[in-house]
Amino acid sequence: MEAGVSFWICLTSAVVLSGLFCLEVRSVLRLRREGVRTEGTVVDNVEKTAESRRRWVPVIAFTDTEGYRVEFAPRARSGRPLPLGRTVRVIYLRDSPCDARMNSWGDLWLGITLLAVFLTGNGWALIGLGPQVMA
Repeated sequence: MEAGVSFWICLTSAVVLSGLFCLEVRSVLRLRREGVRTEGTVVDNVEKTAESRRRWVPVIAFTDTEGYRVEFAPRARSGRPLPLGRTVRVIYLRDSPCDARMNSWGDLWLGITLLAVFLTGNGWALIGLGPQVMA
C-alpha cells in the first residue's frame, strides 16, 4: 500500500479514536461525579462465544432511586461466570439507570485504557509515515 494512503487511513482512524476516547472519558467522569452508587446482584450469566473463545457476561439487577428494578449487562466480560447472588457495586446516572455500569476498574476504565493504547500506536504509525509522505 502506498505511504500516502496509509497515512490518511491512520489519520482518519486517529481522529475517530480521539473522538471515542473523549466521549468515553467524559462519560466516566460524569458517572464518577454525578452517579448514584448502589449495590446490585448477579441474577444470570450469558455465554458469548467469539472466535472459539467462551466469555461470560453477568446480568446484574438493582433497584433505582425511583424503586424500579433495573437489569443490565456490564461492558467488561470474564472468562468465568460470576456466582449467582453475588453482590457487586453499581453506578448509574439518575436520569438513565439502564446505562448503569459496575463500579469497578474494568467496567469504567478498561475501554479508555484500550482506546489510549490504540491511539498511541496510531500516533507512532503517523510519525513513521509522515516523512515518507513528505518525500
